[in-house]
Amino acid sequence: MHTSALDERHGGRTATTPPIERERELRRLTDLLDGTGQRHLAVIDGPPGIGKTRLLQELHRHATAAGWRVHHGHGSPADQHVRHGLLLEALHDTDAATALTADEPAGPAADQWRLRHRQTCAEAVRAALAAPRTLLLLDDVQWADADTLAVLDRLLRTPGAPPLLLAYRRGECPDTLARTLGSADALHLPLRPLDEDQQARLVPDADPATRALLAGLSRGNPRHLRLLAELPPARLAALAAAYPRHSGRTAADWDDPDQPTWLPADPGPGTPQDTGADTAIRWELETLPPEARHVLCAAAVLGPEAAPREIAAVAQRPADETGPQLDLLVRRGYLESGGGRFRFVHPLAHLAAYRLSGPSWRAAAHRRAAAHLVEHHPSPWRWAAQIEHALPDVRTAELVRLARAAATALPLAPELSARWLRKGLQAVRHQGDRTPLQHEFAAGLGRALIVRGEYAAARAVLRPTVSAPGVPGRRALALLALADRLEGRADHAYQRLAEFADYRPADPPGRTGPALPGPADLPNGDLPHGDGVGLELARIELMNGRYEQAARRAAACADRSTGTEESVAAGIITAMCAVAGGDLRAARHGTGAATRMLETLSEPAWLRVLSVVPEYAWCCFFLEQHATAKHRVDLALADADRHGQRYLLPHLHTVRACLSGFTDELDRAIASADLAIDLSHRAGCAEISAFSAAFRVRPLLWTAGPAAAADALVLLHDLPEPPVAWWQGVVRHTETEVALACGHPVSGDRAETALGLRNPGVRDPMLPYRCELAAAAHLADGTEQAAAALVARAEDAARTSGLRGARAIAAQARARLLAHRGDHPAALAAFRAAADGLEASGQPVRAGQALLLAAALPDPGRPRTETARARTLFARAGAHALTAALDAGPADPAGPPRTAPAPRPAARPAPHPALSRREQQVAELAADGLSNQDVAARLFVSVRTVESHLTSAYQKLGIRSRAALARALDR
Repeated sequence: MHTSALDERHGGRTATTPPIERERELRRLTDLLDGTGQRHLAVIDGPPGIGKTRLLQELHRHATAAGWRVHHGHGSPADQHVRHGLLLEALHDTDAATALTADEPAGPAADQWRLRHRQTCAEAVRAALAAPRTLLLLDDVQWADADTLAVLDRLLRTPGAPPLLLAYRRGECPDTLARTLGSADALHLPLRPLDEDQQARLVPDADPATRALLAGLSRGNPRHLRLLAELPPARLAALAAAYPRHSGRTAADWDDPDQPTWLPADPGPGTPQDTGADTAIRWELETLPPEARHVLCAAAVLGPEAAPREIAAVAQRPADETGPQLDLLVRRGYLESGGGRFRFVHPLAHLAAYRLSGPSWRAAAHRRAAAHLVEHHPSPWRWAAQIEHALPDVRTAELVRLARAAATALPLAPELSARWLRKGLQAVRHQGDRTPLQHEFAAGLGRALIVRGEYAAARAVLRPTVSAPGVPGRRALALLALADRLEGRADHAYQRLAEFADYRPADPPGRTGPALPGPADLPNGDLPHGDGVGLELARIELMNGRYEQAARRAAACADRSTGTEESVAAGIITAMCAVAGGDLRAARHGTGAATRMLETLSEPAWLRVLSVVPEYAWCCFFLEQHATAKHRVDLALADADRHGQRYLLPHLHTVRACLSGFTDELDRAIASADLAIDLSHRAGCAEISAFSAAFRVRPLLWTAGPAAAADALVLLHDLPEPPVAWWQGVVRHTETEVALACGHPVSGDRAETALGLRNPGVRDPMLPYRCELAAAAHLADGTEQAAAALVARAEDAARTSGLRGARAIAAQARARLLAHRGDHPAALAAFRAAADGLEASGQPVRAGQALLLAAALPDPGRPRTETARARTLFARAGAHALTAALDAGPADPAGPPRTAPAPRPAARPAPHPALSRREQQVAELAADGLSNQDVAARLFVSVRTVESHLTSAYQKLGIRSRAALARALDR
């Protein structure tokens, strides 16, 4: 057969295409032609797609170039029914064609004629190949008919056979030919999967990560590698997620209920939409024997791997009948076995097998799979996936099981949980009025959407259920309150919870106090994850400074807790209340107990208590256990991001920004705060953004200087005021500290008010820091008596807390007062003690600032070693602006440490009424010609945040370009 015709028939590959992945095998075959070896027979076998045909094409090209006459035939399923079909394709242009096409006579003599004719055909074929340098190549010999096999058998058994090369699929060599080949002196070339270098040459344009992914999914099969390389990146990633063992990622046992990574996604098991990549593979599967094809389709319904008993149940065949078919599929390279289970070798083969059957058969097969797995498999992951694909025609009991499985999946896979619940809700509506079940699915879906941070979608699902009687309505209302709290509307959330809560006295006998709303009959598990109504109320009370109420409520929740998860959540809230109330001994005890419980939790349990990790981290922060807090927050961030618990990310990044900024990981603090702000805006939680933004101002002051801090303060002012007292206090503390450091006038009285120091009952661990700051403002005003009272208060609070950083900052406050009074030796000793304590507590920048205040004390004969040490500390923390300010002259030891006078923000044009303040600021910079990257750098936000604000501004102004933006702003 002419090479070009052959190439056109087999996918358009040209014979000149070099088989770059099979050089070694090609050399061995060309050695056979060159007479280097003594053999004249070569046999190639391998699974479909491994490269047999391409290797034969290249050998054909090489032999033709070397002066050989090559007769090339390629078998097909149709050749099984055509006498001598494969030989005729190869020898159609030779005299042997006459013998091969002879008509068989009818009647009793046909059998004798057939025997003689096979001998005649063998002699004719031998004669056609007798000329020197003549080669016969036969591909896909497994499709040869019985007469062709008989002729080949005679050729191979006769001495002096012509050069002959046969190729067939692994496990499909015809029995008669296999016996003959077993005794023949043949060169056997089994084609193995490509190695790493060979695969890299097939996809030279792929980056290393994609190349590794392709290698794992293709298992070294060239056809699968090429088909996978044609998929869009998103679909390739979807395949990698659905087939973790193939993609090279570490995966737990398929049956592990905590690892649902293999579960199906529409339209088939673990698949993206059909792109046509599996069409050729489906053609291959069509050639399987019917029984084997049926068993393969049943296995595909179950997922990438399944047990024989499960496959038999779906195929509706006895196990003793499916076993031989599974063995056949293993021999042919479609399945592999291990641990008593069978797994698809190639993901694309799994996809093709799944689509090989019709949708009606698949739906029924999924129902059979679900029924079998519910009875025999303890994990809900697998049978819930089967129920999903059988929807909507399932029974009520199966819908209830799906809802329960979705609740189990929520901490680990919120997206999967939401998908099951959404489809279940649609199925309930499809089947008619089943109101209670519809409300259950709606509440579950609302909860899953909240966990994913999709608050608007959650509200749309939950609002119709609020009017439902009994627990469903109260559950929906509680979830709406949770959404309110996560979006920053804590007071509104509290009011919602109070609407359905029972009121009862919460004070011990003999005491009076406000009545506290209780959790009614809602179990704790009704809010993600283990945070019941009681803890939600306690959390809001804590955030608004009602510590005693919150502590009593959390203690009541702990008393009602039935497991470690509920206990640890209630214990953390209780410890946080103790911190806020100044009872640090109780706080240490509670935090220590929580730490021990967190370390014992399984992964699913840990994921269910992620919602209280921010409070745990705040406890550790206030207790100066910074390393512990960072470790736990980093774990929570990784797991929340990996498992799609997006509702936690803004708060977790905010806590990380605070921890990093306080311990002088300044760049990390800015990045974490920016990310928290961005996530908050994308989730529609603008009320939280100011709390996050507060933790980026001080790091910007220390790294980029007063101008950057002033811009950050402008952004902070543009954001909505935080809705709870605690967050408001953080913002005011930041504004006061940065204003004083930048040289802006802040009176002592104003500082006291802003810092919440008018209330003598406040005892939290940050009290010494606030007192020190207000005392510095009073000293700048010359009101020494007020400053002295604040210094004494700071020292008393620090002494009571026992915290090293608090004692150090109180010592700095005392040093300022001593310097103001002219007691310079005592002030020097106090500043040095403060610097040592601050450095030991992990605050090198504050330590350096204390040293600069010490260096500014007037003492002409004293060596100024403090400045050099401060420079070292600033450099270590990356506080570049403070390092640069060292050359600006000594600071006032009685006043706050300063970088340099901050310029006042220039007057800005009147804002456009359609734009928010932040959109106005971004739009003005963009209109001035700055790129998005430049705007982001100027405002110390991410480029994505700039793009988001510009898109919003363009939409509001009805424009499409920067030039139009400038005109719109100039109006």
